[in-house]
Amino acid sequence: MREESRCTFADTLHHAAREADAEARFREAEEINAKYQPETELLYSVRGFKYCDLLLTEAEITAWQSTLQLKTRKAERETAAASCRTVSLRARRRSRG
Repeated sequence: MREESRCTFADTLHHAAREADAEARFREAEEINAKYQPETELLYSVRGFKYCDLLLTEAEITAWQSTLQLKTRKAERETAAASCRTVSLRARRRSRG
């Protein structure tokens, strides 16, 4: 029960963007687990999944930031290309006119 309570609290902290506190609680839960189940020192099942979710948060944020920047750059290039086409068409019309 103590292990499960710590994991539930840790997951709540994680979703409240308090990653350092959440990680501390997950580590406490792992210590409790190792004490009572030495053959499985790591958290497993749903508790292990939630801990992994926390551990992957920083990588996920970085990946999303990178993806969003790429989309922004692509949109900027497309806007610049459209502007160049517009300027080019206007220049052609003037030279014909």
